[in-house]
Amino acid sequence: MLQLLFHMAKGKLEGKQLLSENSSSQMQTPQMVIQGERDYPELGDLSYGMGFFIASYRGHKLVEHGGNLDGFSLEFAFLPEDQIGIIVLANLDQSRFRDALPYDVFDRALGLQPLPWNERFLEREQKEAEAENTAEDKGFTGRREGTHPSLLEQFVGDYDFMGRNLSIQISGNNLTAAFPGSPVRPLEPKHGTIFNLPSLPGTTIEFKKDESGKFSQLVFANTDISYLIKRK
Repeated sequence: MLQLLFHMAKGKLEGKQLLSENSSSQMQTPQMVIQGERDYPELGDLSYGMGFFIASYRGHKLVEHGGNLDGFSLEFAFLPEDQIGIIVLANLDQSRFRDALPYDVFDRALGLQPLPWNERFLEREQKEAEAENTAEDKGFTGRREGTHPSLLEQFVGDYDFMGRNLSIQISGNNLTAAFPGSPVRPLEPKHGTIFNLPSLPGTTIEFKKDESGKFSQLVFANTDISYLIKRK
């Protein structure tokens, strides 16, 4: 909770300026545009600041960041101009509850007509589960036609995911993806240079060539947004 109050007060806590107001403002100011359409009209264009995602919610500036580890998830979100914030902690990873609750709280705190966020995210969760089951039924596991070990080797390397290292490696005949301190997650070939990330339903990784013809970047995409990530 102190972290939330600290950032909402632009680096000040209990009357002391622990972080300069300018540095705090830079953290909450767009530094990089994140391409991709938002799933809901109430959510404005997404950017990345310095440690935070920045967008708008129903016309109000929104600053937030979430995270997942096996068995846990969280969401840290606030409306700086309205001085409304919330931290959601859940003992379940990939929980849509942590995504829906902040919007419901913002609606009520702002005096707006509450939107059916629970129903929206429940519907999305069900569709993602159905898509994963369909993929398993169709046998989308292991190496598939058009995706060969010699090609996979071109994708191996470390990629800069907003300051974090995303490591792509080969295990057997398949690719894996891992962040520091997180489990190694297998990738399943979808088609061409696109791979599913089964442990994160609805998420894909697509490897792309640069102007020289080398695979030096990838697109990490899910149902919300997509990121263009370059190899280190």
